[in-house]
Amino acid sequence: VYEAGATITITTNTTLKARACREGYNPSDVVSETYNFPSVESISIQGTKTLSYSQTSTLQLVGQYSDGVTESIAGSGITWTSSNETVATIDANGTVTAGSSGNGVSIIRATYQSLSITAQVVVLSKRLESISISCPPTAMYITTGRQLSVIGTYEDSSTVDITSMATFSTDNETLATVNS
Repeated sequence: VYEAGATITITTNTTLKARACREGYNPSDVVSETYNFPSVESISIQGTKTLSYSQTSTLQLVGQYSDGVTESIAGSGITWTSSNETVATIDANGTVTAGSSGNGVSIIRATYQSLSITAQVVVLSKRLESISISCPPTAMYITTGRQLSVIGTYEDSSTVDITSMATFSTDNETLATVNS
């Protein structure tokens, strides 16, 4: 029983029913109102996903809600797992630690409510110093596609083709488009 002007805090989807008990209202009249909170419709993983030996990075789970809001999800409702703990481990807070096994890939899975998503974490035994993109020949003609290659240069000056780890995009799709 609440008095007039009382504050009711609702923390979950619910239907609130109230009886009017003042002059002019029949005590059997029930007023009801349903309150629905936005639900998480999809999730994504954000954060640094390429690490050097023993480096750490904290990943964030981001939710896209039914009301259009996108925000970080935090707390005990998230389950994080690693497919290859010799390459990378992940704790309950989303902190990834590169293992001592050197180069490798681990698939990180985040599960929240009934949703699940994965992200690839790459561990390099050497620190990546720079990348370069090659596309021979340099002249391209309309509708002629070219395969791009990404070469990584490491701290010891060695080079490795890291194309499979690269993400490509263009800032002007009227001039060029990129696909995986």
